[in-house]
Amino acid sequence: MAVRGSIWSTLGIAPTNAVDDIRRAYARRLKQVHPEDDPEGFQTLRAAYEQASNMARRGWAAPTVGTSSDSYDDDDGYADGDVFMEHGGHTWSARPENRGGSHAPEHDDWSPRQDKPWERPSDVEPQPHDGLDDDIRQELAGQQARSQAHAALCDALADQVQSPAASAEACLTALMAVFRSPAMAAMDVHSRTEYWLAHLLTAGPPSVEPLFEPAIQFFGWNDRRIGVDLGHALPVLERVRSLHAARAIGRPGSEHHEALKALQARQTVWTRIQNGIRPGLDLKVRRLLTRIDHDVPGLAADLSPPALETWRKRLSRPGFSNLAWLLLLIVPPVLGMVATLSTLFGPPRLDLFLTAWVLSASIGGLGGLAWIWCVAWPSRLWVGGHPWTRPLWIRLGWAPLAAAFLILSGFLPVSVPWVAAYWLLLGPLALWAVVTNAHLERARPGLLAALPVLAWLVVHAHGPQFVSLCWAASGVTVVAHRGLPALQDTWFRLSSERRRLLATGLALTAVLAMAAVALAPTWPIRAVAAALLALAVLSARPLRLCQPLAADLLWSRWALFGWIPCVVLVWFIPTKVMAEATFVAAGVWLTIGVLITALWEASPRLEALLSPKRKGQRKRRV
Repeated sequence: MAVRGSIWSTLGIAPTNAVDDIRRAYARRLKQVHPEDDPEGFQTLRAAYEQASNMARRGWAAPTVGTSSDSYDDDDGYADGDVFMEHGGHTWSARPENRGGSHAPEHDDWSPRQDKPWERPSDVEPQPHDGLDDDIRQELAGQQARSQAHAALCDALADQVQSPAASAEACLTALMAVFRSPAMAAMDVHSRTEYWLAHLLTAGPPSVEPLFEPAIQFFGWNDRRIGVDLGHALPVLERVRSLHAARAIGRPGSEHHEALKALQARQTVWTRIQNGIRPGLDLKVRRLLTRIDHDVPGLAADLSPPALETWRKRLSRPGFSNLAWLLLLIVPPVLGMVATLSTLFGPPRLDLFLTAWVLSASIGGLGGLAWIWCVAWPSRLWVGGHPWTRPLWIRLGWAPLAAAFLILSGFLPVSVPWVAAYWLLLGPLALWAVVTNAHLERARPGLLAALPVLAWLVVHAHGPQFVSLCWAASGVTVVAHRGLPALQDTWFRLSSERRRLLATGLALTAVLAMAAVALAPTWPIRAVAAALLALAVLSARPLRLCQPLAADLLWSRWALFGWIPCVVLVWFIPTKVMAEATFVAAGVWLTIGVLITALWEASPRLEALLSPKRKGQRKRRV
């Protein structure tokens, strides 16, 4: 690494944008540094002259009128951020503006003829060589001739690549000619060729694909070179990665092969019908498009634009899945046949079969439309409307309403109209929970975890209050399951102090509710207490999902075998009715399960005592 200003120190002049001054300084220094006597010094002087000339032509060497002096050094005139590298006697600048940065020059070097008119060596007007020695004049003339020959080789490569009849062998031959050009020995020519070729490979037609690997190996674009910005090579590497991904996806054994064929197929009416009835194709195409958008965007160039537009429109609007359409086609005639052959509505008749068919199909279609307009569209609007910024009562307002409904259900009468009213009231709460959880990952299958609560209520439905409580608890269980991700996410966001406080309150609620269930003299009070215990059991589930595996393992073992000691215990309690004793035993079993989850969160000492790591340490000490 050379110090800044070494180019101008080598030339023996101050930084300047005058090319003639640089040429004269180079001529003076060349009389002192002979190539035969000091080859390394001559190479350093030659590299300094080429770099200074390049910077002077671009106006980088010294500040001009209107340029802030803060961007330059006081003594050497270089802008902040210039780094000069030395390698093999050559010195060059790794300037951010020259590496594809945000301050790139307006014109780059050696673009194809169809692109911007970038400067080429053959386009530079010959500089007068009057007043120079013969050896210097010959050296400059030879340099200009080599530059012009190199520019011709680059033009030949660009013409060969853009030719409709281009072959891989011809393109590789033209590329090798550029690499073997004598002008590539000059650092300036080598650098400009690297940028020009990166631009050609990035924007070139498919005929440039055989040139990717040779160019990457020649210039070392796949190496992590410290201090060198490879921003110009990143588009090339991205295109190579997209090409490899396209080849991998295009293989018959790839998981995206079927979706890729669908996105490349010609769009006709029959093609759309086939795509609509193929099971699982929508999900495969959605996954492939997601990978293209986030991982390999260059792969979109290999897809059919009409097919891509058709699939994006199709996937952007909610609709029936292939399975739903299949059920809608198969289930109605089956129901019509069952209604006809059952003789429940009289002897088999054709009009009865058609009526049952049309009625069941209409109910299924209306249910599907209700799902699209009441669930699918609101969910999409919710996801696209910054759900994290919504107020808490909008994101979790369904939870306290469902809890209040479960507590009040013990006082409601029991009849078929009332049961239907329960579900009509819980339906909007369930939709509310589904929509406000659309931006979160769905809860893992665990709806069966609430079955012990429902079984406890159903088996011991001693009065009308318990019957209504059973129906309400089943609906609230569905609502709590659909809203479980939001509850879990909210619990994660709480501080440790609030978690312990809420967990302690949940444990106290479970204990007091169980005491009321066992000691309450009247059924309405016992029904309210049972509702509170059911809510405690449902509320413990999001806590358990946020806890370590040891807590879940302890709870699962108690859920499997804890009912046995509870039943044995109540046998020694003097009661007149065995059903009441088993009801209390099952309540104790559920209460202890809630306590295991709540106390694990409320007491850090319990977590430290029961964690597998601490138990392993105790064993090692023994």
